[in-house]
Amino acid sequence: MQGEFWRITDSSQMPLLLSHLKQQPLPFRLQIVPDGRTLAQNDMHAGLCRDIAKALKERTGLDYDVDYMRAKTKRKFGVTASQPDPATGKDEPYLLSTRKYTKEQMSKLIDGTLAWALSELRIALPDPRAA
Repeated sequence: MQGEFWRITDSSQMPLLLSHLKQQPLPFRLQIVPDGRTLAQNDMHAGLCRDIAKALKERTGLDYDVDYMRAKTKRKFGVTASQPDPATGKDEPYLLSTRKYTKEQMSKLIDGTLAWALSELRIALPDPRAA
C-alpha cells in the first residue's frame, strides 16, 4: 500500500481521520483489517517453546532447537491456509505466518502448545497469560 497509513484502534479516532480525508485528493482506499495477535502473545509462544526445549535437554541431554519447537507446534496447532499452485492451479495448503494470526488464533496456538507439552511430553508449564 502506498501513501499514508492510519491505524485506528478505537472509534474515538474516526472524526480525526475523516477530517483528514476531507482535505485529501480522491480517490483513497480504506482497508479494514482484523485485530491481529499481539507481540506479547508471540513472545509467550516463543517462551513456551524455549521452556520445552530446555526441559527436554535437561531430561535427555539432547539439544532441541527453539525454532524446531516453534515449527512443530505450528504444524500441530497452527492455522492452515491454501493458495493455488502456480504450476498446477490446484489448491496447496500452507501454514500461515503467526504475523497474520488473530488474537484468538494465537491464543489457540498457546493453548495447544501447553496441552501438548503436558500430555505428550510430560512437561508441565505455567500458562504465561495467567501472570
